[in-house]
Amino acid sequence: MTKAAEDLLLVHHDGPVMNVTFNRPDHRNAVNGVMMRGIADAVRQATAHDCVVIRFAASGEDFSLGRDHAESPRLGSTIWTKDEWRAMTGDAFGSVAGFGGVTVAEVRGRAYGFGAALTTTVDVAIAADDARLAFDEVPMGFAPRRVMSLLFNRLGERRIKELVLTGRSVSAEEAHAIGIVTELAPAASLTAVVDRRVADLVSHDPKILRHAKWYLGELTNMTSVERPAYEGPSTF
Repeated sequence: MTKAAEDLLLVHHDGPVMNVTFNRPDHRNAVNGVMMRGIADAVRQATAHDCVVIRFAASGEDFSLGRDHAESPRLGSTIWTKDEWRAMTGDAFGSVAGFGGVTVAEVRGRAYGFGAALTTTVDVAIAADDARLAFDEVPMGFAPRRVMSLLFNRLGERRIKELVLTGRSVSAEEAHAIGIVTELAPAASLTAVVDRRVADLVSHDPKILRHAKWYLGELTNMTSVERPAYEGPSTF
């Protein structure tokens, strides 16, 4: 039985938190076009509801094995055009990266391709200590240009080059060491750890939280000479 579109991505607004759950465990949470559109829509909903946090999680054993390549026009699918497929990917990641509040990922099992890119894109990525991550697009036959551009400031050119060109999977421990994830937790208590981090985040003044994130984003695009002198608007 095929799940209805709204069941593939569970979106639940809980006060200051928007919960977004991949719910396609029978496909290892491979993200199809409907889900990519749903991610962008969930971010818009979170913004409309003035949410402080968007929390990404997944049903089943794996966070996500990446995009569902059965729907990829590169592999002959006629479900979406190349332009639609590219636009959906860009809109999903662009929406997450542009969210004014804090984005959090609860990563268990495997996070490959789209799953690894989302893990790296969010602000806070907490992974189970037995998780594995990989940017496996090149071995699958295509260059993830959108992913590489989004991750450039997060990981740096040399690190991205090595991970993308080899496509190798890394342990949660290595992913933490190189900055793909921000925190590790025992697999059995992962959800409880994420619960606590989200509770901490929503306990802060949301205006200050958003301003701090914005300011850090501004610093990212500056040179080492420019950063020390930049104070930004004197709003706070």
